[in-house]
Amino acid sequence: MEFSRDEDLRALEAALAQAFLAQSLDLVRSVHIASVDTGAVRVWLGLRVAEVDAAKIRDLKSMVKSFFSLYGRSEVLLGFVDFLGEPGTLPILRAIKIEAPVSLRRLVEALSRKGFMVPSESWLRTRLDTLRRKRLLVWSKGGSYSLSEAGLRVVRHGVGKRSSDVERVLALGRRKW
Repeated sequence: MEFSRDEDLRALEAALAQAFLAQSLDLVRSVHIASVDTGAVRVWLGLRVAEVDAAKIRDLKSMVKSFFSLYGRSEVLLGFVDFLGEPGTLPILRAIKIEAPVSLRRLVEALSRKGFMVPSESWLRTRLDTLRRKRLLVWSKGGSYSLSEAGLRVVRHGVGKRSSDVERVLALGRRKW
């Protein structure tokens, strides 16, 4: 079975999350399917706890493999995400403000430099689309992102050395034009 549209992927993620709840595997906080094109299905699970015993990991892997076997997909690559390392909305908006206009690849690099773990570009693109629908950022046809007026109001500003405004000026100075 082929899955190509974002709506299909979101529906699969929701179905897999419900399957975890039905099996009382409540240590899964979120499900992100990064790729189901050709070859292996790539699935990222966000866990509620930092450490999980080996038996629970086996249960999770078994559950995901049996879920995708219903769709005729036997090869599944499973990754785990510690939620302490994923960037939330505010760090993403702050990074966009500092680097704007910023491509998806440069945004991943900027967040990584700040110590955040981005599971995949697809994961970040999904987050950015959500923020765009909330009118916090603007996407340009060239593939770059910038904050909207509403997004600028959300990100704190000031004159201290850790201010996003000061960081933006410094980033602009370092940028190669």
